[in-house]
Amino acid sequence: MRLYRGDNIFNKLTQPQLYRFDGLRTKAFGQGDPAYIKKNGLIDCIRKHVKPESNIDKDFYNKTDFISFTTDINRAIYWLSDQNKIVLEECHTDFHETRYLFEFSLQDSELVELEKGVYSFRYRCNPSLKTANSPSAIFNATLHLMYGVNQCPICNCTLANHEIILIDTEVYLLGHAKEEKYNGTKAFSQADKEWLIWPSDPIDSTVFKSARIPRADFWSVKHYIGVGEQRPVTLDNG
Repeated sequence: MRLYRGDNIFNKLTQPQLYRFDGLRTKAFGQGDPAYIKKNGLIDCIRKHVKPESNIDKDFYNKTDFISFTTDINRAIYWLSDQNKIVLEECHTDFHETRYLFEFSLQDSELVELEKGVYSFRYRCNPSLKTANSPSAIFNATLHLMYGVNQCPICNCTLANHEIILIDTEVYLLGHAKEEKYNGTKAFSQADKEWLIWPSDPIDSTVFKSARIPRADFWSVKHYIGVGEQRPVTLDNG
């Protein structure tokens, strides 16, 4: 199975350009409530993410624990290009790109079904993929020494101890077909063929979950630039 996500450097809530070192970050990174889904329930959080309506919904959406993906690459490019308003060109020069197409490549046999439409995927990260989030040659040269990124306390780079929860929103919401309040949400999820990814690594020894997916072999990224766009230079001063 392949899942796709389009994002851009101007998205201050996800900051996708930080994937090089940080991995993929949810909007909850540094600002969300790690216990929000547990307190409010999965179905209601999915509704708030897929089709936010009230101010409370929108507040969660802006700090969501989920990362949106789709099974349809054309739909991902639709969002990548600001709903087809931006002409895209592939970018082959690091730190010139403004837009990102993330791709997950997963074997169906490695997904463990937790309930209808909800799956667990366990994996090991690959810290050797980490590079600096800026073009600083000095920072890149000392990166692995400064941060010890050849080791991971969760998986030790050998065990599949990391986890993400994958939610097929179409299938999951069909299980709530009799609940009228989710009808609008179902239409949105079907249009986007949307899957929600919920990082599920523990934070230290707490019950709270991490808000990012570290660099790993199962996901990759392609760089694009919108015609006429310029990368904000302030992003590359780190």
